[in-house]
Amino acid sequence: STPTKQLMFNEDAEIKLIDRVGGDTGAAWYKEGPGPWVFGKMFLDTFTSKEWKTRVAALRVLIRDVHVVQGDDLLLYKSACAVLTLAFGDKVAQVYLVSLELLRKTLTHFATKLDPEFLKEPMNELMATVIPFTGKSQEKVRNESFKAVLFVARQPAVGPAGIAELTLTQKSKKDGPKKWRPLYGRLKILAQMVFEFKFSDSNGLAIGAIMDFAAPAFEHQNEQVRKAAVDLFVEAYMLE
Repeated sequence: STPTKQLMFNEDAEIKLIDRVGGDTGAAWYKEGPGPWVFGKMFLDTFTSKEWKTRVAALRVLIRDVHVVQGDDLLLYKSACAVLTLAFGDKVAQVYLVSLELLRKTLTHFATKLDPEFLKEPMNELMATVIPFTGKSQEKVRNESFKAVLFVARQPAVGPAGIAELTLTQKSKKDGPKKWRPLYGRLKILAQMVFEFKFSDSNGLAIGAIMDFAAPAFEHQNEQVRKAAVDLFVEAYMLE
């Protein structure tokens, strides 16, 4: 079979990551710095395939094997985050949903390898993309994004502060009476985080900022948004 046909597989077993980083640095396809190329040419070719099932298969292999690739842990972590950035921008929902599994694996694995100071910034940059997905029209995308945001907030190496700041300050172009889900998603994130982490300036959940954010939602045309605002206030009241 020709190399072109070989890239049409969808089975994870046919894709392999490199064993150790650095052997391909002179190759024409290899670039400087973190990126999907760090995991080898086979991963790069399959992850950038036009066939979405092949992209999913590549991500599944990275989920399975990222912990066994040898090399500089910071480069590997940033490369996994670069893969996630690209996957989050994929127009196929299945690719995005599998990438959330990779998000969990990446953070769980590298939290044992790197100091929190190296983990937080790349992870919070990824959260800036995932938080708006809690306001998408597809229910599974919304729900899985919500779970992923809370998963990251619960990890001691990252914590809720960065996510709280993003949730409170991010403005969606789609906010409005008809496009209500982005605001609804952020209210739900805040309510759950207040429930789990309580109010504290150190974790980004300052009561004044959260009440200021939620108050206008009481006047929103959409009933679910109004209910989410009530839920957040009830959660706040229970803590007082």
